[in-house]
Amino acid sequence: MKTLVLTFALTVVAAAVTAAACGYVAVTVTAAANAAPERMTGQQLQDAFETAIQSQKADNVLRMLTDEIRSEIDEPVLQRLLEQINTNLGPARSRTQTGLRSIVDSQRHIIESVAEVTFENGEATIELNSVDGKLIGFNVSSKKLINWLDRPSSNALYERMGSEFIRTLMLGNVDTAFEMMYPMLQKQLGKDDFAAMVEVTRGIIDADNDLTITVNNSRMLETNEDSAPTMLIDFDLRNGDVTGTCEIKIQFVGMRGHLLGFHFNK
Repeated sequence: MKTLVLTFALTVVAAAVTAAACGYVAVTVTAAANAAPERMTGQQLQDAFETAIQSQKADNVLRMLTDEIRSEIDEPVLQRLLEQINTNLGPARSRTQTGLRSIVDSQRHIIESVAEVTFENGEATIELNSVDGKLIGFNVSSKKLINWLDRPSSNALYERMGSEFIRTLMLGNVDTAFEMMYPMLQKQLGKDDFAAMVEVTRGIIDADNDLTITVNNSRMLETNEDSAPTMLIDFDLRNGDVTGTCEIKIQFVGMRGHLLGFHFNK
């Protein structure tokens, strides 16, 4: 039986990215000129956000976000944050508003709210930024949440990401595969060198046979407090009587997992 041998069988990994200790995401948003301001108070915003995080359902938080910020968050990462809040902090008991800025004009309503929240098992600071009733930034920080992202709530999203990248690359779609990689990896590898790698695979793949990509194993690497959480996913590949493997590296930056490395082997 033949085995898949790629001449670019090397590990391609960009430099590690330092992860933030807590889940802050902020996106600059310009409201439409005719947007109707939502007259939500800072207290109402905090109430709604606390209710959402205490529900332990990521969808309830995602519905509070603008499309821009929602695109910067992976649901399994957000879900893990909610699980960690529940496990390490428990139910919210009381809240003290420590900062509030509200701006209302004819075009938009901006709220910047900071509150100290007492949970059953500890304290946390919750910072919220909203425009017209939708969050454009949030931060939940606590000593109980340092290095909270030990793993996503599910690996399925990243296994699909890896599988789609492998298939796209091996079928010769250079532009699409290149765009799927994290910008640091794009910069390190270069578009021309990557295109040369993809070209090699076109001579290996038999178009008359299906390309089968199967997840063999997915696991989180042990990391220290200065390194970003990292997942490795092993895939088995088959195309007719040609077989091989590929290891995909996913690194979590902010609240998203990014494709930061790949290694084809026989």
